[in-house]
Amino acid sequence: MLEPTYATSSPTPSFSTIAAAAAIPSPVSPGATHSAANELTTSTAIGASGATATAAVTTCTHHHAKGPADGDDDGADKPTFAIADADVDGGVAAAAAGGGAAADEAPDGGTTAWLVVLGSGLVQFVALGMMYSFGVYQTYYVQSGVGSTLAVSFVGSVGAFALPAFGVATGRLAERFGFQIIILVGSVVLFAGLLLASFSTQLWQLFLTQGVLVGAGSSLAYFPAVALPSQYFTRRRGLATGLAVAGAGVGGLVLAEVTQVLIDRLGVQWALRVSAFIALAFTAGVVPLLRPRIAALGRRARFDWSIVRDPLFIIMSLTCFFATFANLVPVYYMPEFALARIGLPASTGSALVSVYNGASAMGRIVLGLLAD
Repeated sequence: MLEPTYATSSPTPSFSTIAAAAAIPSPVSPGATHSAANELTTSTAIGASGATATAAVTTCTHHHAKGPADGDDDGADKPTFAIADADVDGGVAAAAAGGGAAADEAPDGGTTAWLVVLGSGLVQFVALGMMYSFGVYQTYYVQSGVGSTLAVSFVGSVGAFALPAFGVATGRLAERFGFQIIILVGSVVLFAGLLLASFSTQLWQLFLTQGVLVGAGSSLAYFPAVALPSQYFTRRRGLATGLAVAGAGVGGLVLAEVTQVLIDRLGVQWALRVSAFIALAFTAGVVPLLRPRIAALGRRARFDWSIVRDPLFIIMSLTCFFATFANLVPVYYMPEFALARIGLPASTGSALVSVYNGASAMGRIVLGLLAD
């Protein structure tokens, strides 16, 4: 499983640094104050393998606001971002641009903040949980003659590639039109991909539906959702991020077993249809919980190429790239290996995937606590 990396030095979380299946809050210089204008800019580096790709990263950059010499009438430093309305218990009040230091401070808790963590985790429960449980479908496709192991595995590989590959567009769209709208669009695309896959009769159709559409829909829902918790947390950001991304591990744990049961009882077509409605309910249903604290930039959002020259970014991207070889490949092949090579029943293969993902969920939470 792609594990998150954590950074907790930022006093002013905005749109967090995000990778293909990792949430990395953007570090901001500890010396920066609210007089520095925060601009949310999306930068991406993508590395592709036969099975996956990494990674999209969003950063927070600082530019000092104009003073009297630059033509500012009152000489005050004015932040260019706006804090969105949010009822955060014990946290900051909603403020427009230039609303003062209180507007910059993350509440580090409160009902709204923890509901955002819950909503983010539920989106990842579906978006990544279904990707991690694809091996259950792969076993069925190979056994039923849809294609060879190599050919069928590329369906899951296309989905795993599409999720981060669409991350560039997803980040820009979220900044332009708002997080909640893009998550809702992603839920519809994900639903359509699974539903259309249930009517597919040829391998190329699965490439387009369970591969491209499911991957694109997951990307549209995942990236905005994984970025939101860091807007509400600074001191406990590691814990909040760890709890949110643990949803991916829990999703793989639960959905692998659910998928196997659905295939055994209803067949693969109805398993895909039921999964489509589960995905729609979990991703679209939690949109009201995912309320941004920092307003979208709209037309001011722009691509920042400077991040690709950052050595830390390059190292992180290469790490994520090579880590996927050790993570996604085994989880895709475990069910089929258990069935074809060891002679275990299909249910045992799906159970192995569940255990794998359950351990991942626990690891994400523990790493979050250690990061804090």
